[in-house]
Amino acid sequence: MVETFAYGAPLTVMLFVRWPEEVRQFVDPLGGPHVTTALIGPARVALAAAVGALIVTVARKVMRRQRIDVFELILLWVSALVLPPLVSFPVYFALWHSPRHVLRTLPQLPASRSDLASGRVARSLLRYVLYTVPFTIAALALFAALIVIDHSFAELRPSIWAGALLAALTMPHAVAIFRYDLWLNRR
Repeated sequence: MVETFAYGAPLTVMLFVRWPEEVRQFVDPLGGPHVTTALIGPARVALAAAVGALIVTVARKVMRRQRIDVFELILLWVSALVLPPLVSFPVYFALWHSPRHVLRTLPQLPASRSDLASGRVARSLLRYVLYTVPFTIAALALFAALIVIDHSFAELRPSIWAGALLAALTMPHAVAIFRYDLWLNRR
């Protein structure tokens, strides 16, 4: 739990504290005026706790000699601190989270194990893509439904669209990974 908080805080609570105006551009139009302002205080408290979680996590990883993990965690915090949200989140997600996630989950899929053991990596990756495409299509369909239901959404700035699209694609992923982690912990 502490480690999860240390990894999750830079791309969540830190953004409200470090980049409030950038966050406001895509949070307030979706959640209502002044939502960002209302969340900054709680985000500051959460960020203070997250710094504590960061210190604990780094100390644990140093004791376990997990230097690469320490470097990656610090890099994550620094990137969220210096890069605006519409840069830091996509860079993190596309270049770090997604590849690591695929590497972590691919060997866990029963059909992939035999493919990987036989050296059929491309086949295993294709199966993985086919497994994830329906969830992506469902998220995009929900996003399109939002536009149809609320025509004013179509008039919003591109930064708001980007934030909303990221949220639409991230939520099903977060639910799926939560279920996957529960499944892994039961094994």
